[in-house]
Amino acid sequence: MRKIRVILGISGSLLLCFLGIYRLLNESLSTGPLIFSIFFVIAGPISAIAMVKDYKRQKEILYRQ
Repeated sequence: MRKIRVILGISGSLLLCFLGIYRLLNESLSTGPLIFSIFFVIAGPISAIAMVKDYKRQKEILYRQ
C-alpha cells in the first residue's frame, strides 16, 4: 500500500512540474500566477527525487525481510 502512495506522489509531483512549465511557456502571467508556476517548476522535481529515494529505500527493506 505504501508503494502505491509513493508512486502516485511521484506522478503528481511530475505533473505539477510539467503544469508549471506549460504555464510559464504558453501564457503571459501576472505576478501571482507567475510565482505559483515558478514554485511548481522548482518544487516538482525536488519532491519527485525525494519520493524516488523513498521508493528505493522501501524496496531495500522488503528485500531484507
